[in-house]
Amino acid sequence: MEDEHTPTIEELLFHFFAWQAAGKTGKRLRRVQEVERHLREYLETAGHRSLTTGGLGILNLERQFHPDDAFIRCMHADDLLYTLTTFIEPAWLPDDRVQARVQVGIVEKLMKWLREHRLVTYADEASELQRLVVAIYRVKRAQRTEATLRRLGEIHR
Repeated sequence: MEDEHTPTIEELLFHFFAWQAAGKTGKRLRRVQEVERHLREYLETAGHRSLTTGGLGILNLERQFHPDDAFIRCMHADDLLYTLTTFIEPAWLPDDRVQARVQVGIVEKLMKWLREHRLVTYADEASELQRLVVAIYRVKRAQRTEATLRRLGEIHR
């Protein structure tokens, strides 16, 4: 029986963001690159909070030898999935409204990409996928409401 390679988050992000950046230039490309930079920072800062005891033990061991980017080097797709809901909470969304919308949109695309490539499956991760779908919906609804209220405020001035 062959040992199948399970890609690390580092490998996943490399391929996903290459796909996201393809054909983009200027501001659109910079916005995608900023989400990637921000996601990597978030994963190294707060990704450990979503790990199980076993995963946390592996991460702590890796950090003893090679602390830089340890989370993305030794964790995998399911670990990434469990971090994404927090990444679209207000504390991690940028102040720039457009950049915040881009971040939420990229998280939604990343979730779909993970499923389409069978890196996470509904059978294994149903509750977390549902939680993330609901979180994306709520954030997008709040962003639309804020944009509408802002437009109404401008109209009534």
